[in-house]
Amino acid sequence: SLKTLIAEVPAAEGKASSVLADEAAPRMIEVMKSSGEQKGGASAIGESLDILSDLVKKFYFHKWSSHPDIASILLDIFSSPSSDAFVRKKCTACVAALAPHLDDAQLAKVVATCVESLCAAPLGGGAHTLGRAQSSLLRSQVNCVASLVTSVGSRQGLALAEALPRLTELCERHEEEQEDCDDTEALCDLREACLHCFEAFVSGVRGLDASHEGSHRRITSLCVSYASYDPNYAHDEMDVDDEDEENQQGESMDTGENGGGGVADDEDDDDDDFGGSDYDDDGAYSDDDDDTSWKCRKAAVQCLVAVVRAFPHRLAEIFEVA
Repeated sequence: SLKTLIAEVPAAEGKASSVLADEAAPRMIEVMKSSGEQKGGASAIGESLDILSDLVKKFYFHKWSSHPDIASILLDIFSSPSSDAFVRKKCTACVAALAPHLDDAQLAKVVATCVESLCAAPLGGGAHTLGRAQSSLLRSQVNCVASLVTSVGSRQGLALAEALPRLTELCERHEEEQEDCDDTEALCDLREACLHCFEAFVSGVRGLDASHEGSHRRITSLCVSYASYDPNYAHDEMDVDDEDEENQQGESMDTGENGGGGVADDEDDDDDDFGGSDYDDDGAYSDDDDDTSWKCRKAAVQCLVAVVRAFPHRLAEIFEVA
């Protein structure tokens, strides 16, 4: 197979590697173009993207900027409504591998397209009001920006930083989102991607505060907020009052104030033995296994670690925000 051939050819400049790159890349592009609307086309496109990524990574010395159509077709596939999360993920990996080998004009076009598509995506009433499909598309766009920051942040970091306001907007929490959000898992996955993107900016882009004043402080503040945020942990005075009232009622029944005699006591005992009233209220039980907010907490802590490593003098600022 072509993958085996790529693995066998030595990773060195020469006729074999040059011929393989020049012949295989256009063929992969043709496969991707022709498979777009076909049934099962996602699998063929994904396989072609894998092969193209292998080519670029192994034969990095090849003049990939001489294939401008590669970047164009990758952007078309990524933004196509028919592309699913599987294809977009592989496309992102391929774009990140190719980006360092593009000339300035080609790279600027790739960066501008990715940033503009993220910033132009409609949010409606906020990130928490989006459906799963919209959240998935936004997450792919955020991941693409993060991959480009890691790959070419030294060349195009400030241009990529134009996405920071949108990333911040996606991370803003609303008081009503716990009630209004139809898919909390998708929302957590989206915000996790944003926090990882912040980490990439902190680690890979210099001069960020000079061009986007206060960006590091906003990132730090958001990360501290998410590192300490757990929607399942809250003290509500009303809950405490209800618990006290239940305890008082229990003590009253134990002293026989209800006057019901032994029959009532036996019925209460039966309820306790066989899962009665104490477990009838399904609303009082919460399954933490379904909670994915830990992803945001973990990503936020990782970003804070990156902030401290890149800017040790900001450690006091983190404690101040916290």
